Amino acid sequence: EWYLEPTRRAAFQQLLEQHGEVTAFVSRVRRHKTGEPIWISENAHAVRDAEGRIVWYEGTVEDITARVATEAALRNSEEELRQLTHQIPGVVFKVYVDDQRRRQFSFVSSGVRELYGLEPEAVVADGTLLQRARHPDDSEGLEVVSEQARRRHEPVTTEYRIIRPD
Repeated sequence: EWYLEPTRRAAFQQLLEQHGEVTAFVSRVRRHKTGEPIWISENAHAVRDAEGRIVWYEGTVEDITARVATEAALRNSEEELRQLTHQIPGVVFKVYVDDQRRRQFSFVSSGVRELYGLEPEAVVADGTLLQRARHPDDSEGLEVVSEQARRRHEPVTTEYRIIRPD
């Protein structure tokens, strides 16, 4: 009665039998003393004798309830941000620019599809995509404005042309 989901015990045992160890097996269980439901991460391995027979199992159990709650809150927050920014015309993004002017996007709204013809995931994966989409005649001036804003820790407010893939 440890696992709240009845099939988890069998799944844990099957992994132990197949691989001789289990790493980071996450389950919801009932705390022994209070009966409250918590999230745990289990690690275990079989200890064998000289003939290779299993003598016992040993391992660890970690209460990860706080981590699971934090991860769920983060997912909900990210989903809210996606839903909100989907309603805003244009592109909303969060970008880090280092001292060598390399860009790393941590968020790009879905508006990048309509405006730039690019997928948000592609822009996050390649921090140069939006730069490369700038019209060549506007690129240098935008770099100057962007660098000034970066040094002052201010948002960039300017206009420029882009060239879409299509």
